[in-house]
Amino acid sequence: MQAQVNKPMQTKLFVRNLSNHTTESYLQKLFEEFGEVRSAMIATDKYSGKSRGFGFVQMKSSGEARSAVESLNKKKVHGRVLHVAFSESQEKKRSTAYSYLY
Repeated sequence: MQAQVNKPMQTKLFVRNLSNHTTESYLQKLFEEFGEVRSAMIATDKYSGKSRGFGFVQMKSSGEARSAVESLNKKKVHGRVLHVAFSESQEKKRSTAYSYLY
């Protein structure tokens, strides 16, 4: 009998190309169409407080997250074409960044 490897549920989404007019509450409402949103955050510049054009949305389930990606990726919002994808874990980013050393 072969052991199954359980992957953690992918529920965190990376959203880029956000307009300066997009607010966190609007982002949350946009994603709520696909299920329960646990959090919606837009990255801001620490000095000016202005949007950096990207953010993260945490959905309740991986199925809801997948539906949101399929429906919202390449959708035009506030005059900008959104890019929505599953967020990579910090561990995966770190291993990719240093893979050239090995």
